[in-house]
Amino acid sequence: GSFTQAAEVLGVSRSVLSKHVSRLEASAGVQLLNRTTRRLSLTEGGALFYQNSVRGLQTLEEAIEEVKSLNQEPRGHLRINMPMSFGILHVAPWIPEFLAKYPHVSVDMRFDDREVEMIEAGFDVSIRIMDLQESSLTARRLGPCHHVVVASPLYLNRLGCPESPSALAGQHCIASFRYQDSALEWRFEDETGQQLTVPLSATITA
Repeated sequence: GSFTQAAEVLGVSRSVLSKHVSRLEASAGVQLLNRTTRRLSLTEGGALFYQNSVRGLQTLEEAIEEVKSLNQEPRGHLRINMPMSFGILHVAPWIPEFLAKYPHVSVDMRFDDREVEMIEAGFDVSIRIMDLQESSLTARRLGPCHHVVVASPLYLNRLGCPESPSALAGQHCIASFRYQDSALEWRFEDETGQQLTVPLSATITA
């Protein structure tokens, strides 16, 4: 072979290729090529360097392919945290189908109605029914969660039926869906999108 032929294959000039080889020899501290006016040949050190380089490139290619496969076929252990009622009703029924589709993934589901610190607790995914507090985490809205205000007939007979959401202020309520330590309040929205927040004096919270 020659520098000219090698340069044509690599798409670089002969001088550039010669400089790269010279720098490589200087870095290795050994002559890699026997140079004559007619041809080039590998020295003993050059042959050893070539063999190790080929093995190194093969290992690198295998590593790249292995990393690519991670994107193609999910694998590993997935830890999920979610409220108990939501997890039992909406997530647990889908787990068998998920595991059948991704056989190399194992799932650890933890039901907890309290807000948890995902990173500190070691969770990969957390499902919450609340507004995300200021955080560096990435959140995706799964869907709306509509709450319904109900009252027993006995309660309405005693105190009357509220005519508007604001009339609920000061009423004896059971405040449910309280997933974080915040002010007790209910938020309403009418058909025009107008929002109203009603503070509660709840006798029972859950």
